[in-house]
Order: sequence, then structure tokens, then C-alpha cells
Amino acid sequence: MRVRAALLLCAAACHGAFIRTGKWQKPKSAPVDYDRASPYGSWRNESYDWEAAKRRVLDHAMRDVARYSIDESHKSTKLALRSALLDKTHAIWILQGRLFVHKAYLGEMKRELHLRFMNSVLRKKSDLIKNVVYTFDEGASGPSHECDPHLPKLVIAKKNGEKQCGVLVPNPYFGDLYRNWERERSALVALGRRRKWENRRPQLFWRGKIRGREAVINKERDCSREAGNYARLQAASLTAHDAKKFDVRTNTCRPRPIRSLSQDLCRKVLPQNDDLAKIRDSGCRAVQGRFMNHGKFNTFQYLLDLPGSTTGSYSRNLNHLWLLGAVVVFWAGPLLEPGGALQWYSAGLRDGRTHVTVNVSTAKATLDAITDHVDWRNELLENSRGVADNLLCGECMGSYVATVLTSLRQRLPLLDSALNQRTHHTANATLAELLSRENCARHLAAGLVEVVRGTPRNRREPGWPITWRTAATGAAACDLLGALPAPFRDPKMSAAGRRGGARVRERVLLASV
Repeated sequence: MRVRAALLLCAAACHGAFIRTGKWQKPKSAPVDYDRASPYGSWRNESYDWEAAKRRVLDHAMRDVARYSIDESHKSTKLALRSALLDKTHAIWILQGRLFVHKAYLGEMKRELHLRFMNSVLRKKSDLIKNVVYTFDEGASGPSHECDPHLPKLVIAKKNGEKQCGVLVPNPYFGDLYRNWERERSALVALGRRRKWENRRPQLFWRGKIRGREAVINKERDCSREAGNYARLQAASLTAHDAKKFDVRTNTCRPRPIRSLSQDLCRKVLPQNDDLAKIRDSGCRAVQGRFMNHGKFNTFQYLLDLPGSTTGSYSRNLNHLWLLGAVVVFWAGPLLEPGGALQWYSAGLRDGRTHVTVNVSTAKATLDAITDHVDWRNELLENSRGVADNLLCGECMGSYVATVLTSLRQRLPLLDSALNQRTHHTANATLAELLSRENCARHLAAGLVEVVRGTPRNRREPGWPITWRTAATGAAACDLLGALPAPFRDPKMSAAGRRGGARVRERVLLASV
């Protein structure tokens, strides 16, 4: 009877709340603890071993490479080449220091930026890389499916950590490593040195967008797609709580309503509270902020790297944060790797030495600890600059990519021999057989384009031969086996080039009729 009476009383209270407001009112949540102690109890005031950091980065890459088992069978060679011929939107051919893709590859910004990135690497490392074929996944969260076991795949991030396949390489936003990136890096380093720590605002800074993705949340396991959006909203609540210490604001704010279906589905893994509800209900007025470019970032002592997209991926912003003479701060949130996702140089970082990681409860105490301990602060500042100098320099990334591609070539010895014209009899016979059956001319060569170094529009590309026949033997996969006649040069610029994206000059291979 007591249980029944309690249930009736609860039902009456709920009914009364609904009658008064016309809608369901959820009970107030427990307040957020913003003053939890910092997890960094002690630290070592000693120099960072950058050589060891580089070894960790390379060892991590070699573990990813080792997932592709060494297979010397003809069947594996056929399957690898077939995958490369059919995957027109992701396959990249490097032949005699020249870069080839299918026309279908073009048109997506990050894929085109990767071509610009690889062209700069080939200018310095083509003798080491030689001939190779691979696929490139531009997804900011990493591969969503299993990788082809026969054809190497390069990826730029792994949101779910080590369990995702592929070999990590630098994200494409670095662009031309030895020209654009080095100039930009030098300019930002000079900008960071221009303003001393003591003359900066003692605030944690971030700018970005909060955008809901209601349509993609259909099941509870899809809540990881909302993790980045949730992290931004949660971090912005720090500003609403203490605007003197935090300048984490959004210039575009359209969060998903707290009573929407997806929030109900995701409530277990992405817990809600009254502070987040206030930001939503107010239209984010308390956390609105104007846009700032990187030139203004040197006015802050702390720079926060939040996930670069709503899905909780890496942040392209992080490329620049290391250069600006501030303490780099990562965000730890539900369903997120620290820093958003695993990147190629993550193994070279050390929490508490190159950066710090905070959440909504530990952010205030951690920033106070850094301010109070000058030696730790100086170590963090020195090591953040060290990341830029020892891991993110143009030569550092170029050598890393060349080593990865050279190691991947060794996992498919027969295909490597065929592409690099060694052991002609056995390997080339197998390759020729597959090319004949898969009809290389129809599947690949009719849409193959050569990507050359970008220059201003309507200017002739310097240093490239008029025809591919004048280059070394094996300038294209089909041409390697004499499957096609000599190609001709098409002087037209691709649509992607006209849009001002990656500059490509199409050199089309036409099959003989």
C-alpha cells in the first residue's frame, strides 16, 4: 500500500507540473563541480628528450605498417592492383617522382590538399619513395570501415584510437611543406615571441562553432557523432561560470535542444546539466564571441584545442597552436580521445610536459597551478615550441612520410618489384595479366591525370616534360607495361584548379581504339 501511495503521489506531482507549464519539466540536475583539484600533482623540471619523442612517433607508425602482412603471392598482387584501379576516388599513384590520380579523386578539398602536400614531399624525397600506389582516407574521424588488407591506406586521424586501421600521416592542411608551411611557421613563431607571457591575458582562449546534428543520431551508439558538439558546449559553460579566467566562446551557436530525441538517447554517455540548459535556452548569449584569426591568438596565455568538427575529430587549429608562445591545452570529454583524435605525432607528446589536459571540473585548478609554478609553466612553453621545431617542421614531416611509404612498399614485394621494374619476368607477367583482365585503359587510364606543383592561374608549369615518354620508363601504370600509346599533354586546368583549390594540370591518357 505504501508503494502504491508513493507512486500515486509522484504521478500527481508530475501531472501538476505538466498542467502548470504545458510541457514536461525535468528535475534539476546536480550542480557541476568547477573546483575539483588538478590531476597534476608533481612534475619534473628537466629537458624534454626530442630524439626519444621522434623514435616513439616512428615506432608507432611502424606498428601500423606491420598490420599489413608481407604477402609475396601473385593473388595478393592482383588484388592490390585491382583495388587501386577500382578505387578511383582514393587511389594515388606515385611513379617516377610524379603524382597521378583519377579525375574522380578531384573535387574534395582535403583530398586535393593532400595532393599539394605530397607534391612538396616528392620534390625532396622522390628518390627515396620511388614508385608506389596507396589509398588516402581524408575522414576527420578516421576510416569508418575495415581497410583493404592488400592495398595500403594512409589516414589523418583515428577518433577511436588504435583499433582503427590505416597508417597515420600529417593532415593535409600543412599544404606545401617546404614553402608555404615553413613561411607560415616562421611568421607565427615570430608572432608568438613578440608578446611576453606577462603581457598576455590570463585566460583560456578558443573560438569556433556549436552546431547540432539531429538527423544523424538515430541510435545510442551514434552518440559519438555528437561528442565534439557536446565538448564545445561543455567548455563554453566555463566562460558562463567565470569570464575572467575563460574566453571560450562561439561565433556560431545552434545547439540541439536539450529535450530533443537525440539528447534523450545520449543522456547516459553525454550527461546534461542545468548550466548547459541555460546556455541553450538563452540562445548562447553568454558565450557569444567575435571571430579572431591566428594573428590575435598571441594575446592569450592559454590556447584550448577543441575538436575540429562536430563529430569530435582532430582540430586543424592545433597545427598552429604550438607556434604561438602559449600553453597548449587539450580537452578531455566523453567519447573523445584527448585532443579530439589520435594524430600521427601523438606518440611524441607527453601530457603534463608538452601540454595539459583539462575537463570542465579541473580546468580552473590546472590553470591556477600553471600560473603559480613558474618552472612548470616555462617547461610547457618551451616544449610546445619544441613540438613545432622537432615534429612539425617541413623536413620532419617530409622524412616521416617518405619512411612510411618506403616501409609500405616492402609489405607487397611483387607489386613493388613490378612498379619499380625489378624481377621483370615473374612480377610483370602477373601485373600484365591483371591489367589485361581489368582493362586498365578503360578503368584507369582514360581518366588519369597528373598533378603538378600549383602556380598562379594561367601560368605555365615549369620543369615538367612535354610528354610522358620523355620521362623515365614506367611513368604511368598502364604505360609501364606498354598497354597504351604515348600520352599527350592536355593544357586545360581542372575545375578544381579554377576554383582556386589544389592546382592540377590534367594530362589525360587515352586508350587506343
